[in-house]
Amino acid sequence: MEDVEVPDFFLCPISMQLMRDPVTTSTGITYDRENIEKWLVKCKNTTCPVTKQELLTTDLTPNHTLRRLIQSWCIMNSSDGVESIPTPKPQVTKSHVLKLIKEAMVSQEMQLSCLRKLRYIVHANERNKRCLESCGIVDFLASIIMKKEVFFIEDSEFMISGKDTLSLIVSSDDIVSPKDSGLDELSCDNNQTPCVHKYFTKTSDEALHILFHLNPSDEDLKKLVTKGGDELFLDSLLHFLKCGNYQSRAYAIMILKSAFNVADPGQLIGVRQEYFKEILSFLNTNKLMSQPAIKAALKLLVELCPWGRNRIKATEVGGVSTLIELLLDTTERRHCELILIVLHQLCSCAEGRAELLSHGAGLAIISKKILRVSQVASDRAVRILSSISKFSATPRVLQEMLQVGVVSKLCLHDLAHRFAMKDLGLLRYFLGIEVAQSKKGYLLSQTKYISDLFTRARLSDNRTVDTPLETNARYSPSDGVPLSDPSLYRTIVGSLVYLTVTRPDIAHAVHVVSQFVTAPTSVHWGAVLRILRYLRGTQFQNLLFPSTSSLELRAYSDADWDGDRNDRKSTTGFCVFLGDSLISWKSKKQDVVSRSSTEAEYRAMAVTTCEIIWLRWLLADMGVHISMPTPLHCDNKSAVQIAKNSVFHERTKHIEIDCHFTRHHLQLGTISLPFVPSSLQIADLFTKAQSASRFRFLCDKLSMLIAVAL
Repeated sequence: MEDVEVPDFFLCPISMQLMRDPVTTSTGITYDRENIEKWLVKCKNTTCPVTKQELLTTDLTPNHTLRRLIQSWCIMNSSDGVESIPTPKPQVTKSHVLKLIKEAMVSQEMQLSCLRKLRYIVHANERNKRCLESCGIVDFLASIIMKKEVFFIEDSEFMISGKDTLSLIVSSDDIVSPKDSGLDELSCDNNQTPCVHKYFTKTSDEALHILFHLNPSDEDLKKLVTKGGDELFLDSLLHFLKCGNYQSRAYAIMILKSAFNVADPGQLIGVRQEYFKEILSFLNTNKLMSQPAIKAALKLLVELCPWGRNRIKATEVGGVSTLIELLLDTTERRHCELILIVLHQLCSCAEGRAELLSHGAGLAIISKKILRVSQVASDRAVRILSSISKFSATPRVLQEMLQVGVVSKLCLHDLAHRFAMKDLGLLRYFLGIEVAQSKKGYLLSQTKYISDLFTRARLSDNRTVDTPLETNARYSPSDGVPLSDPSLYRTIVGSLVYLTVTRPDIAHAVHVVSQFVTAPTSVHWGAVLRILRYLRGTQFQNLLFPSTSSLELRAYSDADWDGDRNDRKSTTGFCVFLGDSLISWKSKKQDVVSRSSTEAEYRAMAVTTCEIIWLRWLLADMGVHISMPTPLHCDNKSAVQIAKNSVFHERTKHIEIDCHFTRHHLQLGTISLPFVPSSLQIADLFTKAQSASRFRFLCDKLSMLIAVAL
């Protein structure tokens, strides 16, 4: 079809598609019937789309000659994939519709058959709907819906041998079954007779179906609502809500919403409580109803609740509880907005506020919707909470507000009026860092970041290693062959530096390879690849922050004396814990050459003391005041003794400033210096390469574990 050139006069000027039912307007231009009827009826235009001339009449003349030419052309090109166009069915005329209505009014046996024909007509196109309206179909359908009698009509479409007509009608698919709806729950008025009368007959279902799809005008609905000065039409729709099947209930609620939109204020004020009961019952079955029907039911409540005592009527039949349960289940934005609007209306009375406070999830779900749905929803939620705080505040209510986070949400909402903000819920992903929660605490990882790192490094093999650095590995700038393009090396090393935010186990290895970014060689690149292969085997490793951790600081300090064979400088390593949570760590080469291991250890101790002081100040700003000295664990007894000895001599005079600094905070009670054996020195992980067994032991001490273990 795409390769076939369609003659221009076969195309509709509106859609530029092949015409299937060409018709000509009074201006002489030919269009496809469906498109021109949509232009005239649905869009309510009165001009010709091509000439822009005013149409003297909206009558459309079928162009049979052009249609036959198009059909012949389709047959000739059928081998190229052009589909044949069937001959359109004759258009419905006013006389034909009036004949069907007359037959239905004369004979009860023909009523169902006529209604089915009318349903087919109303679904055909917009022109048919207008034709039906001009024949007074709205009044005819309303008369069937409002009938008090119940007729069982023999239906040839559902005839089954060996069964009578009554059983056929009751068991047909269009009638709700007791199993589907709960027979005990569906009840009609007490003056209604047999149990089978609890269901609408086929005729009333068909009439309601047609009336809904006909979409009657406001004038027609107003006539039905005010006809005879009573509410017979509205009560008939209410009867559908009580006893109809799911489809009929959905049609009834949407027609009821349109009807109350045009009702008089007196009718809105005098709405019986029964209406609210059935509307809320309809919302209770929301999982079985269409989204437009649920929205119509909520809009109906928005329309009714502000009038008279309607808020109290709705509250007395459990309106607040029903809406809260619906708000807990729904995720659709407009539904949330409408529910909060209705809840705000109901909470303007004391009964509504009391019912909301009696619901266990009332305050929690209202505050949860602030900044999560839309501006409209947030404003309504704040108004509800404001109404409760103003009129229903008790010590118990205020305590519950604090517990469920109402106060914090109100603060965020206030800030949102000054800054562009939105509540995204619990933190799960931020700047490449993934945050998960479990009963044991918070887990930080960078799994996706590591996966992207493999792609950038073009690491295709799946080999893994147990440690990020080889044991006793020593590197120098002259090792290997210089890389022709060092940009990839620098990119990967920079990414590894950021990865150490949640992976302290690679901190020392990254510190080593980052010393050669200026002129990397093939050997240095091999060390980077080893780190990546270690990460492949530990990609899902997480850093745990236990929920039961205490608020006491403890630190570990260590140094690798003469660790760098190029400049003979030592490496400082430390880690600080808040309870069992690792919150700070570092692996860094010292600025000067140390003449002894004691000197190197003491310099590392001074750096760690600075970190401890800063963390204590930071915690104090957060309201966590630590009164006890922070233990700084060191595995060098000489360094500990120097800090405790007030006498200086030639061995310590060149590190006198560090001595004074550390000894000063030791005497102030800021730190204490317990000795720890080298086998238990956790900071050893940040100063040198380890064997596989010891490396794993030290990682476990850092609270690093695989997430699935939780």
